[in-house]
Amino acid sequence: MYLNDGKPVFDYAVLFQRLFDGKDNLMPTYRALEKASAAIYPGATVLPTMSTGATDMAQLRAKGIQAYGIGPASTEADTINYGAHSDVERLPESSLYSLVEFTWRAAMDVAAAK
Repeated sequence: MYLNDGKPVFDYAVLFQRLFDGKDNLMPTYRALEKASAAIYPGATVLPTMSTGATDMAQLRAKGIQAYGIGPASTEADTINYGAHSDVERLPESSLYSLVEFTWRAAMDVAAAK
């Protein structure tokens, strides 16, 4: 991110270069996520993010195992009707099928590259 006339502007090319510079082993995974996303969620943009929530992946990474969190990808209606950590936290069945196919495609793409 950089400032342009006081307004935040994201230069994704610079962001990706900084994220993946010297980390060639991460790029195939990211590209697999982009490819799966284009097939299952046309028009969606894949962005690396970091959340403040905790997962059990820290223990895997401590043992040298690469671990990534993905999903659940949801529609705007899913978000409105079933908010994360709300009293009706859930993912509609239709969204679950898309997430499973997305995960399968991405995993198979990464495995095929190994």
